[in-house]
Amino acid sequence: MNLIAPDSVQRITVLGAGTIGAGWTVHFLAHDKDVTVCDVNPEAESRVRNFVGAAWPTMLRLGMTDRKTPPEFLFIADPATSVRNAQLIQESAPEDFATKVALYEQIEAAMPETTVLATSTSGL
Repeated sequence: MNLIAPDSVQRITVLGAGTIGAGWTVHFLAHDKDVTVCDVNPEAESRVRNFVGAAWPTMLRLGMTDRKTPPEFLFIADPATSVRNAQLIQESAPEDFATKVALYEQIEAAMPETTVLATSTSGL
């Protein structure tokens, strides 16, 4: 398998828009990545947009970015659609085995063969 060079990764999908996923979103945006966020919760998009807006002044103050405002990101509620063009997927879904298995089943056929799948799982 030919994986993309780490420095070449530009398109990232964050699966899960809770605190951890929103944190990853801020991090990737601060590094000028093209970010898609996916979460099935209907309130997730506004939550992650508020999180990014609230965190951005701190990122600027700490020198993590020099952009005065955060770049836009795309929000998609469907996991399979959200990963179709991703070079990196950062999975931050709830710490529930059945939830993660179902999510992986949804994205497996849709994600490109060379995409790297990373997880924030700490207890499974």
